[in-house]
Amino acid sequence: MSTRVTNKLEIPKKRMVEDAIAARIIKLGGLTILVMLAAIVWHLLRVVLPLAESPQAEIQKSWHLPDNYRLLSMGDVSQNRPLWLQKRCQLVPGYLDNDAVIAKSSDAVAVGCDEHFLMLQDSAHQHLFRYNNSQLIIETLIASATSTRRKLHGQFRLEPAIQETPEVSWVAATSGERFATAAKVGERWYVYGLGHHARLMPDNNSLLDKGDGVLKGIVVNADNIVLLPNQEQVIAYQSDEMSLYDANGELISNHQFDSAIKSISTNHTGRSLFIETEKQPMQKWVVNNDKGHFIYMPSIVFDVPKTVIAKAFSPNEQAALFLTQDEELLFANVVTGEVVDTQSLNIQEIDERGTLGNMALYNDRLYVTSETQLHQFILSGQAAVTTSSLFQQLWYEGYPEADFIWQSTPSNSETEVKFSLIPLVIGSVKSAMLSMIVAIPLALGAAIYTAYFAPEAIRNSLKPVIEFLEAIPSVVIGFVAAGWMATMTFQTLLAMLISIVILPLVLWLIAIYQYRFTRKLPRKWQLGAEWLAIIVLLLLMYLTIDVVLSFWGGSSLASYVAYFEESHWNKSTLVVALALGIAIVPTIYSIAEDAIYDVPMSLRQASFALGATRLQTLKRVVLVAAAPAMLSAVMLGFSRAFGETILVLMITGNTPIADWDLMAGLRSMTANLAIELPEAEVNSVHYRVLFLTALILFAFTFFINTLAEWVRGNVRRRYRYV
Repeated sequence: MSTRVTNKLEIPKKRMVEDAIAARIIKLGGLTILVMLAAIVWHLLRVVLPLAESPQAEIQKSWHLPDNYRLLSMGDVSQNRPLWLQKRCQLVPGYLDNDAVIAKSSDAVAVGCDEHFLMLQDSAHQHLFRYNNSQLIIETLIASATSTRRKLHGQFRLEPAIQETPEVSWVAATSGERFATAAKVGERWYVYGLGHHARLMPDNNSLLDKGDGVLKGIVVNADNIVLLPNQEQVIAYQSDEMSLYDANGELISNHQFDSAIKSISTNHTGRSLFIETEKQPMQKWVVNNDKGHFIYMPSIVFDVPKTVIAKAFSPNEQAALFLTQDEELLFANVVTGEVVDTQSLNIQEIDERGTLGNMALYNDRLYVTSETQLHQFILSGQAAVTTSSLFQQLWYEGYPEADFIWQSTPSNSETEVKFSLIPLVIGSVKSAMLSMIVAIPLALGAAIYTAYFAPEAIRNSLKPVIEFLEAIPSVVIGFVAAGWMATMTFQTLLAMLISIVILPLVLWLIAIYQYRFTRKLPRKWQLGAEWLAIIVLLLLMYLTIDVVLSFWGGSSLASYVAYFEESHWNKSTLVVALALGIAIVPTIYSIAEDAIYDVPMSLRQASFALGATRLQTLKRVVLVAAAPAMLSAVMLGFSRAFGETILVLMITGNTPIADWDLMAGLRSMTANLAIELPEAEVNSVHYRVLFLTALILFAFTFFINTLAEWVRGNVRRRYRYV
């Protein structure tokens, strides 16, 4: 007797142990998922948050400059690129040695004591321009720790000739491979090199000369000029007037300010002007192509209250640094005009003589010179990205107006980077919305049919087939769409457009007239007659459209189809709508079908008992009861479409265009991550902005999925006791 009682007690105890173990395993799995989710969020925030940090310049080290030398140009001395100093008729490279800059006289470069010369530095080379007896000699100085080499690039005769006097002053400018130079004689400027033959080719050890060894000049009357080699133009300004001339000396444009112009300078690209006047703060003008002529137009105004004595620009970012006469360093966004932060450098030796305010920027290393010292600062934080630069229309170089532009990897270092996220957001939303137009009618229509109208045998056969589509990899669907569906869409564009519009109408008409139609058929034809109805309705609609078009325009449907086949519209958007729509159909269908099928039979029977027909019961009882779950199914489908990567990447042209036009190209955020993240430099601004798009994508999909689950939970609780 006692043994039986013990056995009866052992069985529940064993089950309790098994249930406890299973519960702990499930709990551990759930906690693991939460930990992984938290780790993902932490990593995204760790990479993105530095974009919000205030930029800072921390002094790293200072070196004494050698006495009796004049500083000509600054290289990245911490990376063994020398400074260039002048002493009498010699150009001497300077290198770091403990706490001082040492002039290496043994590698000095001799120049004529009675000739003018200029030193210009670009991103990779140090160019020496020498002027002697109306001749221009261009050399590149290549200095290393062991020796200095002079590489001759060319020699030109200048016409008209310039009589060398102490009053003559020379200026020169380089931009990429182009150069220009000018001499001021009295009130006139003689400008040379604004032509296609004035090119530097340092890698080929030659000067590309398509002329006859002569640089012909133009004459400009002005107090000051700014050379623009890339645009083959020159800006002349005096008092409150600014004029733009082409390579032939013809006036292109003229602008008069409301106060005297203090200074005009360019950035490293030569495509932006920074203009300071007596009354207005610094303003930026950008180049624009106006009927074949490059003109400059005002774009933004910087909030710079003090006089700027030096500027530095980051070539691969949107950051700009302005040094004021009060030893303040301003961190600004060169596209939005925002001054992100201001910092005092506290350099006591700076005064108004000598090399006041010379400044050079190399990556995160900033060099500033005072009268007697060279100071190195390390920059932290990013001034290149602001909320405005990510989400507002901005006026970039070369564009006729402000626009949303994403171009994170420009073709060359002279092109501005553009980090507007709006084209990517629009691309993601547009692809998801278009796919939902296709997916919702198909998924909900199939769910209503299999869960409510179809016999049990048809449901058991059709439901697994539709749900099996979700197991097909996206890359397979993308391959089929790119290789077959794209060609089919191009050939039948009009038919695709008509099908997208008419398909919901067909399903709605079938739902309304299915009962009336099948009731008149023999009993053996009543089950499954919906397929016959679909075929009949499609044929009737095709004939109706063909007759209407023939009567209205004198052409048949075939002629309109041929017209659309020959059009040059971007049809990849339609392929995205079809392929992505088909891919997300199983997601919506599975949840919606279960919701409709699980509506309690008691509700249906109660509706029938009150005299409602099957269609009335569907519209007023079943769909109402299943609506929350169907809504959550649609939301989950939208989240799935919004986060799709490889399929959108394979089908679209991946052109980031901020345009809601259905025929315009698109690039989604997910596709952009797949394209650019592998090649982005780690911890660069580009890298962090890409992670910001990933964070936005994660937040959006997390919100949609959470909302969908909350809706599903509500509907389950509502019908728990029914």
